[in-house]
Amino acid sequence: PDAVVMASALSLQDLFLMPSSVFERDSRSFVAHLSENFAHRSRFDAGACSEPLTYLSLYRAWLLGDHGNQWARKNGVSLSRMARMDMMVADLSGKMMGLLDGTKADEHQRKKLEDLHGASRARGKTPPNVVATLFCADLDRLRFIVAGACAPNFLLGTIKAQKKELSEATKAGLARPRTLLFGKLPKEINHEAGIKACLSQVGLPTSGYKKLAPDRCLVEFARHPTDPPDDPVDQRR
Repeated sequence: PDAVVMASALSLQDLFLMPSSVFERDSRSFVAHLSENFAHRSRFDAGACSEPLTYLSLYRAWLLGDHGNQWARKNGVSLSRMARMDMMVADLSGKMMGLLDGTKADEHQRKKLEDLHGASRARGKTPPNVVATLFCADLDRLRFIVAGACAPNFLLGTIKAQKKELSEATKAGLARPRTLLFGKLPKEINHEAGIKACLSQVGLPTSGYKKLAPDRCLVEFARHPTDPPDDPVDQRR
């Protein structure tokens, strides 16, 4: 649900009303409206310093609001853009449900997407406790995932036969075909539990980890039933 909402919001024009000096000829009025716009954004951002997370917070408030002009003015947003975003959330969540293949993990996501779809069509009548369960409660992990999505150079690629990382992977007993090199990681999350927790949020279970430097590591991903068998030299046991 978090990804559906953020993707929908980022595909549209800015949801917040931004004053323009072209139409706002009075400089004092323009500055006042600009300051008001910043205050609205800051309130929903809540210190996350992230536009996607700001929109996610805004949409939570939308689900609990009355979807009227007064609500839009109070929060400094365009009512028509919010309505279009709401329709996109319903459409995208429906399409995402069609892509799930019926595994236990997928069924959990299907329930979440069904709840999101229902909330988007409820016109502000969804109970607060239901809205609270729709989205990820751990904003630090969510920020890491968003940062990774916007900065793909965290994932440096597969390990090469001539690279030093190959010997490190071999020493750690990591299966080479399923092991990827990560770099430029925040030091705070570059440990086995941190990496495992972050990747599990996007449905990527891991089975091995090797720290190479404060900001670099090797991560072995869990073997999927459809994956080919590991080469004998890569099997850890």
